[in-house]
Amino acid sequence: MADPANKNAGTGLPMRAQIDSLLKTYSSYYTITTSRTEETGVINFARANEQAQFENFAITYNTDQKFLQKIEYKFKEMVQPDDTTAAQLRNKTLSVEFTNYRYDNLADDLYDENNYIFFENGKYKPVKKV
Repeated sequence: MADPANKNAGTGLPMRAQIDSLLKTYSSYYTITTSRTEETGVINFARANEQAQFENFAITYNTDQKFLQKIEYKFKEMVQPDDTTAAQLRNKTLSVEFTNYRYDNLADDLYDENNYIFFENGKYKPVKKV
């Protein structure tokens, strides 16, 4: 079998070109910083100009397994409590936490391509389900 026509420049990171493009675009609107502890890493996007959609958003991940732990968005929203009160700009936060990852059902053979496809007569074919 020959080398693949397209090589992944991201050392296995899926969609590396799209992620790089997204970060390049976001760098026009946000100041991007990273921080890391022994257990978690954070990629933080702080508003750099008025064109940015959010005041801030942060991606928190587990540094060992590289799983997402949390995505948090901070933004401002106009709120008018009732008809007699003037609308006010209020700070809002949307936080999505990812929990209950199961490590006990992961094994190397789960990622073995031979479990999903095989090569026969010059064609790749799916493995029949049992």
